[in-house]
Amino acid sequence: MRHQSRQISVSDQEKILVQYYQTLSSTNVEAVNLARQGAADWTVVAAAEQTAGRGRFQRPWVSQAGTGLWFSIILRPEIETGRLNVLNLTSAVILRDFLEKIIHSNTVGKEAAVELKWPNDILVDKRKMVGMLFESGFRSKKLDYVIAGIGINVQQSQGDFPPALQEKAISLKMVTGKNWDLIELLEQCLKYYYLEYHRIEQLHFENVIGHYQKYLLSKNQRIKVRLGEDEVDGILKGINSMGHLLLEVRGQVKEITSGDLWTIKEVELT
Repeated sequence: MRHQSRQISVSDQEKILVQYYQTLSSTNVEAVNLARQGAADWTVVAAAEQTAGRGRFQRPWVSQAGTGLWFSIILRPEIETGRLNVLNLTSAVILRDFLEKIIHSNTVGKEAAVELKWPNDILVDKRKMVGMLFESGFRSKKLDYVIAGIGINVQQSQGDFPPALQEKAISLKMVTGKNWDLIELLEQCLKYYYLEYHRIEQLHFENVIGHYQKYLLSKNQRIKVRLGEDEVDGILKGINSMGHLLLEVRGQVKEITSGDLWTIKEVELT
């Protein structure tokens, strides 16, 4: 499991340490191990290929060699544990904005819609390009670290996705028609993420919810949310200050802290 260490300079004083592997079972698993051993804030684990990549609820994440960005960032934020969902949404809006800039600067005559699907997905033209998995560690009941695990589809053609995902997934290449240098793109992404994250952190994450809701998929539409073995449907009203979903069910607004979200239309088609 050998790796190369790279330093990305954000400024003269600020650097991001990237541990880059050709093959790794899971960047999140390795990042958790490093965080428990005391690895510094903004240590990044990246891999050209994951053999056991995973998304939320232990779902497999297809991450073949040379097809995307698969990386995990160790964060040690100063944030109340009750606001951890806001940290997730912060990462989502940063990556959304980054991808919108990249897409719009590399396409002509097409405005791709880059939207946020609560809680951890980024969709382009209603198809998933980015998935995220966040894991937290605590020491003496205080937050020790957060792992922001990120997968971005970059080089795939439609036929490269498993059959069940070919109508639901999309890559940067499919949108822009361009082949991408993955190492260069990872460096651009991490620099943007680092600068925006620190800017938002200095504002105490105050503007995250409003920004997130601006691009929230299915707002004011009827959706269905799976909560473990149960399902509930209602009107998606927005996100509250804790980063939780607000769902109007039979005239009452319910707060959803965790779950899988679909629109009713999507559920009926699957």
